[in-house]
This record gives sequence, C-alpha cells and structure tokens, in this order.
Amino acid sequence: MKVTGRRLCGLAALATATTLVFAGAGAADNSMTMPYANGAFNECNGELVAVQGTVHMEEHSTTTPNGTHMQFTINLAGVKGVAVAPPTGARYVESDTDTGSINMSSDFAPFETTQVETRILTRLGEDGTSDDLRYYLRFHMTVNANGVPTVDRTDSRIECK
Repeated sequence: MKVTGRRLCGLAALATATTLVFAGAGAADNSMTMPYANGAFNECNGELVAVQGTVHMEEHSTTTPNGTHMQFTINLAGVKGVAVAPPTGARYVESDTDTGSINMSSDFAPFETTQVETRILTRLGEDGTSDDLRYYLRFHMTVNANGVPTVDRTDSRIECK
C-alpha cells in the first residue's frame, strides 16, 4: 500500500523520536490531537481520495538507566474525503488504528519493536462493487546486542469488500 499504509507509520516514527528526545529518568505520558489532511489511495478501485479530519496520538514511556519502554497509539477520528482522481466525487470515510511498543536498552541494542495497524477506507453510496479497502499490518523486529536483527517479520494484506 503506497500512500495509505505508510502515512501513520511515519507518525509512529515521529512519536518514537519525540519519546527519545524528551524522555528522562522516570515515566512520561504524552497526548496530542491535531488536524489531519492527506491523500488516501483506494487500491480496490483506483481512486485517489483527499481526506481530512483529526489524528490523535498517545505515547507512554518509562526510562531507566537500563533503557526505555514505550507504547503508542495513533487513531484517526472524523476523517472524511472525496475522490479527486478520477474526479468522481465519491464520498469516503476513513478510520485507522495504529498501536505499537518499543523496548530498547540504553545503548539502543538490543531492542524490540512491534506494530499493528488496521485501516479502513469506506466508499459511501454502495453500488454493489467491492470498493471498500481494508488494510492490515503486523510488524515485529528484534535486534540483538550486536545490532543484528534476529527477527524481522512483516505481515500485511489488503482486502476489497
């Protein structure tokens, strides 16, 4: 998934970077809600949809001298859009939930990260075709103390309903 599957992964990376910059000894809880506007490509019917709404990000971290544990959740809320290419004017609703965790030592190796994302792009005004996009992603990586990945697994699929 070229446009839609990578967007919130970037936000997750931003949440991770924010945690590493602001994390000190102890625990931190951060929450942020901001306007969201982007393009979503419906691989089920080839429509590019201009969407907008709100994105909410939460991050919880604990840092000790031994390392950091972080959990994050990113959700889209009230995201609606219109197909702009081809310019059919079809209306859409988009939802997304992206959750994950990162455990890392104070020198960044070893570390372990897991992420799960579910995205649904629903075309309104059904005409009986399979034009609703469902995207699922599950990612896990473990890196040993030498910086060598020992587990690197990505499972993803797209369904048209």
